[in-house]
Amino acid sequence: MLDEYVAEVRKYLETADDIDEISLIAHVYLDLGNRLSFDTNFLPFGNSKRRQAIYSDSIYLKTLEKCMEENIVICRSLAYILKYILEPFGIDIIVVTDPNDYRKTPHVYNVIRPKDGIPFIIDLQEDMYRIKVHDSIENFGMSLTKKGEYVIPRFEQKKIFEKLGYYTYDDYYDNMKLDLGYIESFKDKIGFVLTNIDLCETPNINHIDRQWGHVRKIEKFFDKRDFNYCCCKGKIQFRNCYRIVDGKRIFYNVVVVDCGDTPDIYIYDEEEFGYIKVDFMDFAAQVKDGLVIHDAKVRGLKRAIARLSK
Repeated sequence: MLDEYVAEVRKYLETADDIDEISLIAHVYLDLGNRLSFDTNFLPFGNSKRRQAIYSDSIYLKTLEKCMEENIVICRSLAYILKYILEPFGIDIIVVTDPNDYRKTPHVYNVIRPKDGIPFIIDLQEDMYRIKVHDSIENFGMSLTKKGEYVIPRFEQKKIFEKLGYYTYDDYYDNMKLDLGYIESFKDKIGFVLTNIDLCETPNINHIDRQWGHVRKIEKFFDKRDFNYCCCKGKIQFRNCYRIVDGKRIFYNVVVVDCGDTPDIYIYDEEEFGYIKVDFMDFAAQVKDGLVIHDAKVRGLKRAIARLSK
């Protein structure tokens, strides 16, 4: 699979006009970002032992081939895939483990050392979900020495990506933010955002990539008092939900808005490109009927299920 992909890139180069080193890297970055998804068996559904096993295996060629075949990666396997794909084209790319990450499975990314210019970071795992939802790409061309700064200025990156056919939906969300100014109720505000969260269909996106993409969007509209994804605090909370169907997990993107007497429950509907509000007792009935909420609780849900059981 990897060699087949390298052959695809060679064919692309034969037909592409005036493509330099950075543009080639950007092409592969966009293409893999659309194609690959994060491994949900690592996060959020893997325990510590499972995560360490996936992480340890992620450097081996047979694992990288499987990743390309199944379109599933973690940060470490993706960094080695990029190295395998780009090196045949004379690109000086290395795999780097984040020196400030002290976890047992620290984050991994790539550093590009261009023929002409300053070395820079690319971190595709942190941009995969952004690419799928046409959000701004934020982890390409970053400085190695100055956090938050870019070796390749953002306006130059935008021109490179647009030349490759990638455009963001920033105007849509800017207009949405203006519309929120006319809505007074917090519940109505978050309902408006969740209902209109995607502009169009987002193919090739799995449960966790969609969730992370939506996290970044919601952060545009609400501060950390109302939404703090990293700390699982605030009124707006994501829940990882699934059903077991024929031995496989079927995932659901669920958001709980926990304010007022009873939390509001929203479930993502792919046909509507947004979340649909469901009645709390209907949600309780779904949980009673086999919907699993992974490693989290919903206020009042136990009482609601008990009422249904009477």
